[in-house]
Amino acid sequence: VLLYLETAMRVTELRVLRLEQCDFERCVIEFEPDEHKSGTYAAIALTDAAIDIIRRQPKVEGSPYVFHVDRQPVSEPWFRYQWERARDVAGCPDLQ
Repeated sequence: VLLYLETAMRVTELRVLRLEQCDFERCVIEFEPDEHKSGTYAAIALTDAAIDIIRRQPKVEGSPYVFHVDRQPVSEPWFRYQWERARDVAGCPDLQ
């Protein structure tokens, strides 16, 4: 959820984010045309905080995903549940 807030990525992009897309030297996440809603190449800027969030995620052999459950990308319902929990804790239940 913190990376979602830090980068304004789409949920669908965030859920399947792979470490190989993250260029920490150039401070961007890169999306090839088939990975992006627009169908074009896209790059999202990474702040120092966003890089830290990505680097703290546990790496599991056999999974290319930054966020995963049992080596698979997190599901949309899983992400939505985490978002709703974070909104409630922050006292912002209507935050979109």
